[in-house]
Amino acid sequence: MLACVVMIVAGGCSESSPAAPTPASPAAGSWTGTVSGGGATRTVRLTLVATLTAGDTSSAAGRYESVSSNGVVAGEASAIVAGTRLSLNLTPSPPQPCNVGQPFPADQMLLQLSLDGSRMAGDGAITLCGGSEPVQATFTKP
Repeated sequence: MLACVVMIVAGGCSESSPAAPTPASPAAGSWTGTVSGGGATRTVRLTLVATLTAGDTSSAAGRYESVSSNGVVAGEASAIVAGTRLSLNLTPSPPQPCNVGQPFPADQMLLQLSLDGSRMAGDGAITLCGGSEPVQATFTKP
């Protein structure tokens, strides 16, 4: 017993537990791209961290910032990946207000993208006060 105590102090005997596995997701990382439609072209920066992985399905969450001639919108990002398909939800935080009775915030983007390594592209919609408009999106990561 004394020998182990001496070895622990000297660094030769340690009690270390293996690190918990980090979930992996092909959506995780820093992305930059454009979203065009709904009256503007936006430059979007997106950072996602993996939250769950099960088989070929994974999820990730993080933050985004969208810059256009209409200004800057930032908020929460969430993604679900199934195989090579990615559903991306970009929700402004705080919500962008609309008139009373509008069921969702303005500038929320819902995108359905094809994921291919460091590139994802597809289409979706952006909510605007009074409805939604179709958009096209392309993102890359280094």
